Amino acid sequence: MWKSWETKVRKLSQSKPVFVIAGAIYSDQLLKEGHTVVKPDYCYKIIVDPPTGKIVYCLLFPNDNSGKVEELSLTQLKAKLPYPLVP
Repeated sequence: MWKSWETKVRKLSQSKPVFVIAGAIYSDQLLKEGHTVVKPDYCYKIIVDPPTGKIVYCLLFPNDNSGKVEELSLTQLKAKLPYPLVP
């Protein structure tokens, strides 16, 4: 699912400038038992139209093999983040 959104954003960026903010959301237990690398629980991507400041897409992907993607508002995403989103 991530790849299909990457393709969609790339095509959009070829027709006009876009500003992309991407990040990860980690659970309270950063290092899972038996693992040596920290893996985020979710990844997010926000695509902004720079001239207008309008959010074109705000996406949340679970970091698993489910293939799910949630399109949500910026307010909904901020509520899920354990840290402030800048700006």
